Amino acid sequence: MAKSKTGPPYTGRNAEYVVVTTPWGMKRVPRSRVSQDFNNLAAWVQLILQDKDIHAQVELIFSMGTRDEVIVQLPLGTDIQPLLGEHKWAIISKKWDGNQNDDKASCFFEYNFRNNGDPGNHNWAEECPNVSPEDVPPVKSPYPEPGWAEPPRSIRSLVLPIPPRPLLPTPEAEPTLIPAPTPIPVPVLEKTHLSFLRPQHLLISLLHSNLTSPLHNTLLTERTSTRQISQETLLQTGKAISQLQPKKCLKKLDPYQEEEDALALLRASPRDSQSDSKPVKLEYVKRDLTQEFDTEAERGTESWIEQRTTAKAFNFPPAICSAYGRS
Repeated sequence: MAKSKTGPPYTGRNAEYVVVTTPWGMKRVPRSRVSQDFNNLAAWVQLILQDKDIHAQVELIFSMGTRDEVIVQLPLGTDIQPLLGEHKWAIISKKWDGNQNDDKASCFFEYNFRNNGDPGNHNWAEECPNVSPEDVPPVKSPYPEPGWAEPPRSIRSLVLPIPPRPLLPTPEAEPTLIPAPTPIPVPVLEKTHLSFLRPQHLLISLLHSNLTSPLHNTLLTERTSTRQISQETLLQTGKAISQLQPKKCLKKLDPYQEEEDALALLRASPRDSQSDSKPVKLEYVKRDLTQEFDTEAERGTESWIEQRTTAKAFNFPPAICSAYGRS
């Protein structure tokens, strides 16, 4: 084998390389693996490629006694994309007796040739597999698509990360038909009728149109009828109460009795003996009335003064006092 230069970056790659972790069909202990283990791995890799119509043969398998992973060499130009990813044993196996949710899997990654060069120059042992027609791995057909996987930390310097796979187009769901809402009729105002109105006048016009609507007329008629019924009920009730109340008998006063009452008031003293109030005018008049009059003219003057004083004190007309004379 041709020798390459001692350090990266390495060039001159003459094959395709794939790193396989926990290879399915091989013993778990690397030092215990035999030729049949390598034949089983080569048959499995070739079947995956054949399922994608890629007819390529495994040339070499590199292994190391202290590492679980192996490196598979394929002819240069082979499409290795169908191999890359996580292959769960419970999914790919045709006869799986364990738990369907078992996480055991084999992962395929592209070998980083630029940083690591030819594996044969870095202490990897070469094994040339010999696949026979009897070496048929018990896998499902068609072969399940591998899932995306992240390289373990122990081999990150050895492999290239798997690019994210493009999302498969999902069938578009049929749009759900939503019934259109029923439009609410809005009264259209004629431009010739309200175009010249200001906003406040327009509001008044709209209120007036609402007041003249059939619904408003119906409510107004019901209110008027109710108000008329209430007024009629009050009138009937008032009449019934007035009929039930006894009529007061008004006694007609005798005019002679009225005169006698007036004279009794005149004879009564205007000053109450029990009261503390002392009318000033009455005292002055009484003081004048206590004087002695000898002549008839003086006595007439006395009568006149008494009449005037009594009329002012009790708010009687002087004619009443003069008609009945002095007491």
